Amino acid sequence: MNEFRLYLASQEYSSTSIDTHLKCVARFIKWLKEEGIEAVECAHNDLMAYVRSLGVRELKQSTIQSYLSSVKLYFDYLIRNDQLTVNPASRIEIKGIKRKTLYHTLDPEELLEIYNTYPLLRLEDHRNKVIAGLLLFQALRTVELSKLDLSNIHLDQGRIEVIGGKNSESRIMTLEAIQMVDFYQYINEIRPKIEALPMKRKSQIKQPTSKLFIGQGGSNSSFNNIMNQVISALVKKDSRVQSSHQIRTSVIVNWLKQFNLREVQYKAGHRYVSSTEAYLVNDMEGLIEEVNQFHPLG
Repeated sequence: MNEFRLYLASQEYSSTSIDTHLKCVARFIKWLKEEGIEAVECAHNDLMAYVRSLGVRELKQSTIQSYLSSVKLYFDYLIRNDQLTVNPASRIEIKGIKRKTLYHTLDPEELLEIYNTYPLLRLEDHRNKVIAGLLLFQALRTVELSKLDLSNIHLDQGRIEVIGGKNSESRIMTLEAIQMVDFYQYINEIRPKIEALPMKRKSQIKQPTSKLFIGQGGSNSSFNNIMNQVISALVKKDSRVQSSHQIRTSVIVNWLKQFNLREVQYKAGHRYVSSTEAYLVNDMEGLIEEVNQFHPLG
């Protein structure tokens, strides 16, 4: 269990979350011992029996789901240590729990059109278009966008370094050719102008920053406000856009149609392939929509 604790810490879980996961896994290991089952030999049917044992104790479904989530993490830890090759809990879900939201996915042509028509009315809009591009083409999360530094951008190679975190892995992403001009203009012309603007509050003191995306005067503390501007502009300009989550889902679903699962896992920054597999549900939903549209009797 000490090694499992270190594993969770390496995955950047909080101390509170680590304690919770350890408690849930200890309960699971106790059950395994009572049943005479080794963790590395635990199969799908064994896990279903464990879930039923939790239900007998009249635990809420959400609580059972929490226990199962901890067990999944434990098996991921065993896989990381080469004691298992497949997570037997990856496909077990508890009925009655809210699932991942299904979105209307946007195809690559629609994503490109949304990027090309991004409104450029103010100085900051040029910055926001670059951010929108990283959403529309690279499916970056808000927290990943906020971490980007000038040193992470390699325009000569057409690539960017994405820094991982608690819920994502670091990776190298290729920029689309259409993004290059906007990136170059932002870094060399627009960003210096934004940095030169006076701070919004007189009490604020300007400090040099190498962060890629900055607010007025060089501030990076209001990145969530910047993201709100980006999404608001996208939603206002195009009724097909619902949220940043819909955009990310669209990009990943489109990737799944072009690349194998492991490649998409890397591009999406998913720590576990099961996270990538979850997007196959949205992909299947899109397929069903197409069948209904073109073959109503199918």
